[in-house]
Amino acid sequence: MDLAGRPVVQQISIGGISGWFAGYVCKRVGKLTLSAIGGGILLIQVAHRTGYININWKRMEKDVDKITTKVKKEVKKMKQNEEEIEKGVIALANRGYRYVKRNTAAATGFAGGFLLGLTL
Repeated sequence: MDLAGRPVVQQISIGGISGWFAGYVCKRVGKLTLSAIGGGILLIQVAHRTGYININWKRMEKDVDKITTKVKKEVKKMKQNEEEIEKGVIALANRGYRYVKRNTAAATGFAGGFLLGLTL
């Protein structure tokens, strides 16, 4: 949505409100996600220590080694396509830069609103 033709106050307001909402959602989802992951790890550790579950560490090491090998192969494939990915990222960054340049007030409002959403 191009806001360049709208009044500056409206651009800042729209950017600020959408930024605040995005920041607030990131904060809530981030806390919930981190709590769930941390709680899950803690629960597994307590269950293991109290004897409710047994972890086969040798099998786990073997599986981790397999996954590591697969990841290394995928990284090698990605490095081969790196130039294409780099061109795509640069094109996306240029589009973002042009948008921010045309809608400076809205982008500034969004940034401020996002920071407020993270802190409130």
